[in-house]
Amino acid sequence: MGTGTMSNDNGLVCAYVFDGEGGGRDVGWDQIMAWQPSQGVLWVHLDRTDFAARKWLRDQDDLDPNVIEALLAKGSRPRTMTSDDGLLVFLRGVNLNPGEDPFDTVSARIFASARRIISVRRQHLSAIEDIRAQLADGNGPRDAGDFLVTIADRLTRRMAPVLGELADELDRLEDQMLAADGSISKIRLADLRRDAITLRRFLAPQREALANLQVAQVDWVTSAQRRRTREVNENVTRYVENLDAAGQRAAVVHDQIADLLAEQMNRAMYMLSMVAAIFLPLDFLTGLLGVNLRGIPGADSPWSFVVVAAGLFGLAVLMVVVLRRLKWLRPLQRSNGR
Repeated sequence: MGTGTMSNDNGLVCAYVFDGEGGGRDVGWDQIMAWQPSQGVLWVHLDRTDFAARKWLRDQDDLDPNVIEALLAKGSRPRTMTSDDGLLVFLRGVNLNPGEDPFDTVSARIFASARRIISVRRQHLSAIEDIRAQLADGNGPRDAGDFLVTIADRLTRRMAPVLGELADELDRLEDQMLAADGSISKIRLADLRRDAITLRRFLAPQREALANLQVAQVDWVTSAQRRRTREVNENVTRYVENLDAAGQRAAVVHDQIADLLAEQMNRAMYMLSMVAAIFLPLDFLTGLLGVNLRGIPGADSPWSFVVVAAGLFGLAVLMVVVLRRLKWLRPLQRSNGR
């Protein structure tokens, strides 16, 4: 390891020396500096936003500079690449920190070799806490290969409740649309589509990263660990398929809402057209009788208004009968009867 020094806890989230039996010894910077490969696999977990942690990483003269820069880079996407006898593995998980959007994913960046693991983070990772709890209970990772499979599994498991809530919310919106005749929140539907697209954007390359981890050409990853990686990758593949299905369902619901709104608009326009058709001859007659010219029949009769009003009413009834005979009112009847 490098010879750089730093004060206790500067940038250090946690560090363990694995005992090879599922447990681990919690160590600080003094033990990290004095660590030797014969003592067991060392795992150092750093906060990459801390200046001291970044300096310590850059002081590790036995690490490839490209690996160091990749661990400290601002942006990342899931991937697995081989560097000498080590593996650089970038994975993503849902953001379960209080007050954060779960779909604003957090990154787990790991460099692992046969005897040493270095991981960095920007935000808190629940999967790391899971591994620390496992080490405390004596059923945690036994070596570097086991660590990679375990963190991939914990990140994947943490996604299940979030994806389940997304599917449940989509089910609720579908039921609401059917029950309320399409009067649902289009904004919420758009949010669901955006969440599904965002999470899929990272899960799709994560599937490829796990596939590359499964076939990585390093001798310290065992065949059993590769099989476990394949099982984790199967779950990620299933999540990607579920997100694809959720996006398609949301698009279908959106189209159904648009169809319902278009149908309601067409029904309203059709009703206005029928009302206009009924009152068009009435408007013609009232306009004709309303001219201020001599010779209008019944102008001097006290019963002329009653006669005209009765005639207009009868004409309106006649227009309704005619429209029904022509079957022009049936679309309204079918719409009202739904």
